[in-house]
Amino acid sequence: MGEEWIGSIVLLQCRDSQGTYQGEIQGISTEQQTMTLTRAFWNGTPCSSPQIIVSGLDIISLEMLQPADEVIKSRTASTNVSASNGNGVHQDIGRIQINGNSRRDEVAESPVNQRGQKGRPQRAHSTPRKLSESGGGRNRNLDCFSTSCDDPILQTEFDFQKNLALFDKDAVFDAIDMQHGADTGSKRREARRQLVYRPTENIIDAPPVTMRQIAVPQTAPGKEFTTDNGLVVPSISYSFYTRLLELCESCGLTSDRTIEAIGIGACQMVMQVMGGANRLTPKNSHQKPVVTVLCGPHRQGAQGVATARHLTNRGVDVTVFVPKYMKLDPVIEKELKLYLVTNGFITSSINDLLSAPVDLIINTLDCHNNALTVDQPWYSVAAEWATNNKAPVLTVEPPHIAHSRQIDSKWTLALGLPLDVTTTGRLFLCDMGIPEKIFEKVGITYASPFGHKYIVGLHPLKAGTQ
Repeated sequence: MGEEWIGSIVLLQCRDSQGTYQGEIQGISTEQQTMTLTRAFWNGTPCSSPQIIVSGLDIISLEMLQPADEVIKSRTASTNVSASNGNGVHQDIGRIQINGNSRRDEVAESPVNQRGQKGRPQRAHSTPRKLSESGGGRNRNLDCFSTSCDDPILQTEFDFQKNLALFDKDAVFDAIDMQHGADTGSKRREARRQLVYRPTENIIDAPPVTMRQIAVPQTAPGKEFTTDNGLVVPSISYSFYTRLLELCESCGLTSDRTIEAIGIGACQMVMQVMGGANRLTPKNSHQKPVVTVLCGPHRQGAQGVATARHLTNRGVDVTVFVPKYMKLDPVIEKELKLYLVTNGFITSSINDLLSAPVDLIINTLDCHNNALTVDQPWYSVAAEWATNNKAPVLTVEPPHIAHSRQIDSKWTLALGLPLDVTTTGRLFLCDMGIPEKIFEKVGITYASPFGHKYIVGLHPLKAGTQ
């Protein structure tokens, strides 16, 4: 019983979440109440297994899609198409399942239902759309929808970049130029060249950038440097630098204000070279940066004390060394008075300094005006300690006259404009807060090279660069 169903294509509606099955009946077992489908689809998706066994207890309704004799006729009619695409009968089932244009007969009651299973009454289906007598519509559907979802071609990702490279745009444009003349081609290439911009270029027209925005009236040209943006920064002599500071004092920009600006700029540079936010965080409080500031009893030493105060306020472990003098410069006395209200440590003995390497040493021992400073015993001891400590050194405002005992620095911080002196290490420039009109009064054409920073790096200007 049930042999007449073998080879038919049916649609099974199962109970609960088992969904629907569609396929060709391969066998029916009346004893086990099961139906075996081949080339099956489950909820419209091809099944990976060649055979699917459905229990009669799970079947709610059965719908005949194509009897066995019509399946055989359909295979015979589409033998050529099947041979070309290799999908066989599975292709016919996919056609029925996707477009639903093939004829469906009335639903007959399956042998499972004849044995007492509850069946759902079936509705009569509408007449399918009429196809052309030549069968063009059927062949068109076969070409479009017959490919299986498991076809490896569908699983291959299309390489757009590789296929785009196969298109030789230059050859195509050259052919167009030959048809329309050389003048048209040159104009087109020029238009294309103008439309190509780098990510850092602006499409809005702007006046040309002048890299030499600072001009110094010096008879003998000194050294010149460039910033990271390419701006040229010339150096000045120490006498010119002294005139600039005197004019600042007369205009109200006192030494206290410039020292404060230098302390802020040097503090920002120190925090940057020590790791910035990676070191100065609440979660890293057990590994605070350790900095030692070596200060002389003069204006440069006051700049070091101001830097130490700002570092201490930001949680850095700072030790300040100042030599013991009966009478200190009033400028450094003011800075020491401010520093004493912080949590920083101050000493006048080298023995109190750490013997272990620190994170950074700030050197402000040297002075422009007093050349005898280097002959003092405390200077020799401090310079020897800095050399033996092996920590990197930042020198703030190096002297305009080099000497043999000068400490080798990894970084050198110049102020306002760099002096025409020989320095060691990488050179940086600090903004002292001098207004542009003060530069104009001493004959300097000036435009700030700092931008949004307090500190900018300087590089030696190569010979021949304009």
